[in-house]
Amino acid sequence: MKLITRLQNDLPAERLLLGEPMSRHTSFRIGGAADALFLPATAEELTRAIAAAEETGAPWRVLGNGTNVLVRDGGLRGLTIVLGEPMSGVRIEGRRVTAQAGALLSRVGREAQRAGLQGMAALSGIPGSVGGAAAMNAGAYGSEMKDVLTRVLALENGQPVWLDADALALSYRDSLILRHGLIVLAAEFELQGGDPDAIQAEMADYAARRREKQPLNMPSAGSTFKRPAGHFAGALIEGAGLKGYRVGGKTGTADKGQTGDLVVSFVSFAPADDPQVIILVTMDTPSRSAGTSVSGGSMVAPVNSKIMADILPYLGIEPTYSAEELLGADTTVPYVIGSSVEDAKSRVESRGFTCKVVGS
Repeated sequence: MKLITRLQNDLPAERLLLGEPMSRHTSFRIGGAADALFLPATAEELTRAIAAAEETGAPWRVLGNGTNVLVRDGGLRGLTIVLGEPMSGVRIEGRRVTAQAGALLSRVGREAQRAGLQGMAALSGIPGSVGGAAAMNAGAYGSEMKDVLTRVLALENGQPVWLDADALALSYRDSLILRHGLIVLAAEFELQGGDPDAIQAEMADYAARRREKQPLNMPSAGSTFKRPAGHFAGALIEGAGLKGYRVGGKTGTADKGQTGDLVVSFVSFAPADDPQVIILVTMDTPSRSAGTSVSGGSMVAPVNSKIMADILPYLGIEPTYSAEELLGADTTVPYVIGSSVEDAKSRVESRGFTCKVVGS
C-alpha cells in the first residue's frame, strides 16, 4: 500500500502502529484494527502525516482520547492520527495554563489545583483530552470550556495559528473548530487564584457525584447524551419508561432493570460517512435481542414512536413514513443507525429480524 510505505519513510517508526486495534484507543473499548495509527509528538509530524495520506489518496482522521467515538468492528481504513501522550505537555505561568491537545482534562485539573488555580474543578472529571474538549466546548456541572478558555492553537490550512476564544463561536457542544474542521494543537486557559485544599475538596465532590450517577467501573464515555433545549435527557428517558432498559450485551439478551439505574437507557450513533440512515428492527419474539453490534459496532436501543418522532427531526431526516405508521403508537422496537444501509440490513436480517429503513 502506497500510504504505508510513505508513512514508514516519513514518520518515526516507534509511534507508527500498523493494524492497531482501536479498542485500545476508545473508552468504550471497542473497535477493529486501524490500517495505520500514528501518534505525533509535534505539529510538524502531524502535518507530515496528513500530507502522506492526502498525497497517496488515503482517508485520514484525527482523534483525541477516544471518549466521544464508537468504532465499528471492521476497523478504520487509511490513516488514524491520535493526539495522545506524545502531545500532552502542560505549562503554567502565573494564572495562565497552556496544555497540548493530547493532555487529559484530569491532568490539567490536577496541575492547576497543585498550583492553586481554580476554574477547572468541574471540567477535570470529563474523560477527554484538551483538543476534543476545546473543539466541542465540553462541559459539566454548569461549567464549560468557554468559561476558562482564552485561545487555541489550531492547524489551519497546514499552518499553526492562534485563535482567540471569542472568535470561535463556542456554544453548547459546538464551535467553529468543529464546523470548519480545524485541528486543535494546544489550548490556553486563564484561571483564578485559590486555595489548593479547597480546590481539591471541590474536585473530590464532583468525583463523588460522578461515581453516584455513572458506571465508572465499566467502559463508557461518561455522559452520553446531548441535552435537548429545555429538557434533560435523564428525565426524557425515565418519562419514556426506558430507565434501566438494556438491549444486548455479553449475554445477548434483552432485560429491564437487571443492570441497575446507572445503565444508560439508549444510545444512538451516526457515522460520519452516512449520518442519515436509520434502521428500524422488529424482533421476532420478545425474548430475542438485536445485540449491540448488528451494524458494525453501533449501539442498539429500544425506542417508541413518540421518541422516534422527536429523533428524526433532531437528526435532520425527513421520514418516508411517520413514526406511528412504522412503529404503531404503542409499539417499542430497537433501532440502529448504521454505517450503510446494505451492511446494517444484512447483519440484522442474518440474525432473524426484519427491517424498515427511514431516510437516505
